[in-house]
Amino acid sequence: MGSKRRFGNDPVQAYFEALSNTLYHGTLWQFYLYFLGHIHPVMSPQWPAAIVHHLWFLVDLFVFSLVTLPVCLYLKRASGQKFVQLLTRLCERPGGLLVLFLPIALILVALGASFPGYQNWADVCCWLMFYLYGYIIFSNARFQGAIEQQGKLALWLGIGGFLAAIVLWCAGLLGPWANTPDYSIGCLLFQVLASWNMWCWLIVILYIGHKCLNFKSGLLNYGGVASFPFYLLHFPVVVVAAYVVLPWHLNIIVAFACISALAFLGTLALTDLLFLRLSGARMMFESIGSRHTLQRRFARLHVQTARLTKIHQEISSRVRTRVLTGTLI
Repeated sequence: MGSKRRFGNDPVQAYFEALSNTLYHGTLWQFYLYFLGHIHPVMSPQWPAAIVHHLWFLVDLFVFSLVTLPVCLYLKRASGQKFVQLLTRLCERPGGLLVLFLPIALILVALGASFPGYQNWADVCCWLMFYLYGYIIFSNARFQGAIEQQGKLALWLGIGGFLAAIVLWCAGLLGPWANTPDYSIGCLLFQVLASWNMWCWLIVILYIGHKCLNFKSGLLNYGGVASFPFYLLHFPVVVVAAYVVLPWHLNIIVAFACISALAFLGTLALTDLLFLRLSGARMMFESIGSRHTLQRRFARLHVQTARLTKIHQEISSRVRTRVLTGTLI
């Protein structure tokens, strides 16, 4: 049957990886039984990735939605809206949007050394913060205005942070501080720099998306529907493509180009045939995109309604004042 090694991927990917490394001999069905029999849950945020591999983020998003639900419901109340308005006024100030990197930096400084490694508690808590930021930013259109005003500033500051990371890499410090962090002053400052870079480049991505992709086209509409199923399918296709190409013993650059081309074309074909050509699947993914579009429209309508209500209240107040003072003509 093969090796006793425990495989940490979804069954199809793990099967081809095991075959290519001569770690397993048998059929895919036999490997399914072996794989499912060796799943051992552990209390670690890294465990979902060991089972579902590139789909770990779906597990994280589900958990994030449950954990942040009370906070999101609170932010919809009057007291929560006051906090959101306070945050918008802060972010509308010059450079105010960049201040939001501080909670992320505090998380990495506090947890980075204690929970090192990708997808460990330090990463998960940062992503949870990003998730909450996303809800807040898209709940009020004024945040988009702040992103438009400060997007270029974030770009230059992000470039500066990237160059600083290159300097650390040249000095031989980037690898140790990133892979085996500690609570030394230098490493803590590096965690702050990493938080700064993440937040600056996230603002840049939102800025570029609003500036360059804020229009309608057939390609964007297709990409909006196809992007999620494309991501779901791409990694198993990459593994199969590598399993086919690597035995050819090509030059590494040529092999990379062949694997990339086969994986891209194969994933695109499967996405189009299995998801977009099937009416049920297409309706499901289109409904996701339509729901997001409706949410954005309702958010803009809410902002416009709030502005009109404020204007109406100001006008009514002025009229009542003039009536009481006898100055109304």
